Order: sequence, then C-alpha cells, then structure tokens
Amino acid sequence: MSAYCRVTYETVFDDELRVFVTTQLIKYVLFMRGQVPCLYDELLHLVERFRRKQHVDPLKIQRLRVRGGLQEAVKCVEAAEQLFRGHLDAVFATQVKRVALVFGSSTMSPREAFIVDFQEVVTEKKDADGCVSSTAPSPPHLDVTGASLEDSPTRILRPARALSREKVMHLCAQKCMRAVSTHLMQHVSSALPATKLHVAVLAKRQPTRVAGFIPKQHFKLRLPNDKRGVRTHYVTICSKAACENDESMSTEASADTSDSDMLWYVLEQPIPGFSEVISTRSSGQ
Repeated sequence: MSAYCRVTYETVFDDELRVFVTTQLIKYVLFMRGQVPCLYDELLHLVERFRRKQHVDPLKIQRLRVRGGLQEAVKCVEAAEQLFRGHLDAVFATQVKRVALVFGSSTMSPREAFIVDFQEVVTEKKDADGCVSSTAPSPPHLDVTGASLEDSPTRILRPARALSREKVMHLCAQKCMRAVSTHLMQHVSSALPATKLHVAVLAKRQPTRVAGFIPKQHFKLRLPNDKRGVRTHYVTICSKAACENDESMSTEASADTSDSDMLWYVLEQPIPGFSEVISTRSSGQ
C-alpha cells in the first residue's frame, strides 16, 4: 500500500536548500523508522565524543575496536557522514527530480520506501540573442513573528525584514519534518526491523562520475509489495505555484523516469541501521 504527503512552500527551493532538507529528512526517517536508537544528531555527538577520547581524527573513515552498540553506531555514522558531507552536494548539482530512500537488505528486496519528488515552476524567457533561459520566481520576504515560516499553505504573508539564509533553511526543514511526522503517525504503527538505508537519486545524466554514487543504466526502482500496511510513502516537495498547477496526488507520475536525459544514481555505501543498546560507559574506555 502507498500513502501520500505533500509539503508546499512559498520559498523557492534551490540546490542548497534541497540538499539541506533531504539531509534532515534522512536523519529523521532513520530515527522514526527505528534504525537508530536516538535522534541522529545525538548519535553523531556520542560517536564524536568517543573519537575524541580515543584520539581519533573524526574525518578518518576507519573501523574502531569497540564492542556492542557503539561499534554499530560508528559504522552507521561513518556511512551517513560520507553522504552528508559531500556526496549529496555532488549529486544535487546534477538537476535532481526524485530521491528514493529504500529500507531493506538491498534495493532488490525493499521493506519500506520513501519517494521524495521535487516540483518547481520555472518560467522561460528569451534574451537578446533569442536564447531561452529558465528562471524561478524570487523568494518572498517573510514575516515569521510568533510562528514558523511555513505553518500553513494558506497563511497570508506580509512584507517584513528578510530572514537569514540559515533561518529559512531550518524553518523549511522543520515544516517538512512536521508533515512527515504527521503522515507517519497516521499510516505507520510499528517500527521497522534494523536494516540498511539505500539512497537512489533520479538526476540528469552526467558525463563524469558523481562522487559516492553508482550510475545505473537499467535501474528499476522496486517498491515494497506488502499489502498488510503502508510500505511506500510519497513525499512531494513543491512551490505553491507548482502545486496550484498540479492538484493531482498521483505522485508516481510526477517524475518522468523514462526520460533519456535522466539516470538513476545509487549510493555506493548504504547506511546500516542497528538496534543494539549503546553503552555510554564503553565510550569512555
């Protein structure tokens, strides 16, 4: 079974904002689907504290001789940080249409999937030479006094001082997390057994390698077929104008996967989830 979640923004999503929201979404679903025992940032803090005590450079990717849940935490954080610290930026520089977050032992045997589509309205204009260029509308100045940036798609916005870039990014991520949280509360009743998180990105075909991702020429995105509950979650992130042009919730068709200019890129190293209890005492040994 499938379920749908649409998140509408006044703010125009550029590549940097898409990367940030996608990063926060991955962190969030890892926790919400029971793949890590605490919020990801708390897990990262624990691992970094352990590394400092062990006099290990946090940027080095190496296997640490630790026991139990902490060892699994290190493996999880290592894989995730490689994705967050560069791989996502690299792949999102390639004009991304869709991101698939697939839980399972492999992409061929999915247990649960989150399909994230990015919809944006662009307008075409011709320059003096007759060439066509695409532009997106400028983001508005937003007043968020006493409320979140995107509390309601129908909220009336009034002119105000411009928010900082960092503030806009965090508020946009918060709105997405709230929408996904509400969606999961409505459609999911149990945690997912510990497994791997695979990330597949449908993006414009590139002549050179995208760091951290493997191009899949004949990749077919397999979705869970378990009919006992919702196992596929479609999340559409769109501008208000894009949503007004497409009120249909048939999200499967929102990304043209047959476009010859588009190609699936699959994360080379999936993020391993774990369910072991983390011993905070062991981090000080």
